[in-house]
Amino acid sequence: MLTFMHTYTEESWEGLDRKGLFRQGDGLKLMSKVYSPKGRDFNSMLAKNAPLSRLLEELRCPFYIDRLQGGVGLPHWYPYDPVIVHRLISLLGDDFWGWQIHEWASNYNSDISRIKELYKKLGAADPTPEQRFEIWQSVRAGREKLFLEALTQEEWTGRREPADLAMFLDDINWLYGMRASMTGSRLVPADSYFMAPRIELAGGAKILLPEVGWQIPNARVQMAYTRGMARAAGVPWGIYYECWCYNHAAGGLTIPLSLRKGQDEWCEDLVKSYTATGRSPEQLEQGGTSRNLQQRLWRYAYFSGASVIGEEYGVCNTFRDYEDFDLGPYGQTKKEFLDFASRFEDLGQPYTPIAVVLPKDLPVLQVNLPENYLNYPASDRSGGPDPAAWQMIRQILPELFGTAGTGNNAHVLTPGGLPDVFDIIHADDEKALSRYDYLIDLTGGSVFPPENHVITPEEADTILTDLLPLRIGGGVHTAYNKKGSGWLVFAANNNGVSCDNYEGDRIDPAAAVTAEIRYRDPASCVRVLDGTGGICREDGRDTVCLGGGEWLLMALDN
Repeated sequence: MLTFMHTYTEESWEGLDRKGLFRQGDGLKLMSKVYSPKGRDFNSMLAKNAPLSRLLEELRCPFYIDRLQGGVGLPHWYPYDPVIVHRLISLLGDDFWGWQIHEWASNYNSDISRIKELYKKLGAADPTPEQRFEIWQSVRAGREKLFLEALTQEEWTGRREPADLAMFLDDINWLYGMRASMTGSRLVPADSYFMAPRIELAGGAKILLPEVGWQIPNARVQMAYTRGMARAAGVPWGIYYECWCYNHAAGGLTIPLSLRKGQDEWCEDLVKSYTATGRSPEQLEQGGTSRNLQQRLWRYAYFSGASVIGEEYGVCNTFRDYEDFDLGPYGQTKKEFLDFASRFEDLGQPYTPIAVVLPKDLPVLQVNLPENYLNYPASDRSGGPDPAAWQMIRQILPELFGTAGTGNNAHVLTPGGLPDVFDIIHADDEKALSRYDYLIDLTGGSVFPPENHVITPEEADTILTDLLPLRIGGGVHTAYNKKGSGWLVFAANNNGVSCDNYEGDRIDPAAAVTAEIRYRDPASCVRVLDGTGGICREDGRDTVCLGGGEWLLMALDN
């Protein structure tokens, strides 16, 4: 069963209830930042007898604060009232998830770059301790502006920047451990480019919630890695969805803004700032990323085993007003998905007989797979993976999970590759490795016992023809779940969808595919449970017909 984490504001709660968006088993989260205005901050929103406190007492549902750090400036720490925190723990127990720690490892890397730029600007590229002290005094006094996300100005004061990869890895291990200690390990990690579940799980993480969406490539790799690591640790996982994109025509970041007046959940008057661009309300709510990507990505995540979905925005893009709570395009897509999830509460278990094995000394998987691991050249690689192993990972993962196709959303959910029958784990998790029938070794030299059946991607392709009940060609993305004695199959055309000019989704007709379904048992056939594509049957042959961005959920019963 899926838990959807809805954003709470006092104005919008009635809309969640009235529109049937909040379902049994769902949860709430509070958008928070250090400089949230009085009345919209944590201590005010969760004061005893405040509306949110009374609601949580009634619902006893999962709840967390979005966010502790990341994606917003962090000049200092917000003074969370410990009495309120203890009351939440007493009220909700394990359903108080704590605080989201947002893109924390990559944000630490970004902080370093910004600090070095400031030093360079001030003519002190390699500052002495005295110069460093003076610079940070200027920052803390507000004389120099510096946007920080991972550490506060006070925490950065007196710290050195890492000189090589080993120091960087030491730093992020220290950073996560410090935040876990501050919060009693009640952290909800939302990784993007720098996927760090090894560090997070070692630090006591009880859930993994990677960020997915337009800016982040290779969601299929994100899902396989998160699922593999979560399964090995015995914790739930899900996704955190970003709805925005960089709109080249607009010259900046946009979201699908449906709200006609008032503040958004981040306590900002986005309506005023975006309306100043001269675009109509109808154009503004077509901003951000593709609704087709939202529809396809959420279904794929749910089918892949995600038990939680959260959103970076969830109010100003859902409702057009706070009176009738009319749903905009994003809200309509959300409602349609939640109805889908309620109809299909049990999608079985993802079928992943093959583990892709990463080196034990790969603490972070950088999902955009650049040549330099975590931006450090091979000469600075002490403490990280062998450079040859990293190049092997860069080569093999695209072979398995596809590469960016056509349309500006095809880097997120990629077409091609093999069916999604892989979990990604590490070589030193022997107990987890024993659960898989086959391994693809990306360690560059590990030795596994013969019963692990180490295979190549080419051998995997051949083996899957015998393991799977059907195969679909034509670049169609497929995933398989076992349910009872039968199978569910998800198939999608990840090509041909773009959305960049406040015009809504644009589908390239040339992206349509017609691909034959090749059954292992010639007497088999599938039935369509849901989706936007179709099945054609002619002369005893089944083919899937999928336009750009179309998908199907199919059942094959034994």
